[in-house]
Amino acid sequence: MRPNRLIARVYVLFFVGSMNLWNPYVLGLFIGAACGSVWSCGDLALMMVTESSSTNLRASSNAIVLMLAGMMYFIGQALVGAIGSATGDINLPYVTIGAVCLGLVAGLTMMLIKVKETKGSDLDFVKPDDYKEDAHE
Repeated sequence: MRPNRLIARVYVLFFVGSMNLWNPYVLGLFIGAACGSVWSCGDLALMMVTESSSTNLRASSNAIVLMLAGMMYFIGQALVGAIGSATGDINLPYVTIGAVCLGLVAGLTMMLIKVKETKGSDLDFVKPDDYKEDAHE
């Protein structure tokens, strides 16, 4: 099973269980599994960035990914905390899912705009500035 499907399933179980007042131990198991899955996906993403970067850019690319992740965590926590406090605790699952959807949309939008096609490229001979906008002009 792919990690993103596991995250979605256990988070949905946590959401349904919290709205239906399931046993707190079962809810703790579900949210722990969701957090662990998110942590694993973060490690996989960092490893993919590390392995796809050239050797002389690995430290810089890892630092950028970690800084972006930290900023996104901060924004997400602030957003969920502020809106959750304003709307009340009963709406916290809806606020959390809304914040996650906003983050997913923002991430997918950035990916669609910034990721360039490398099909047919010989990746053994790629230089860091081969795929800049002005390099092909």
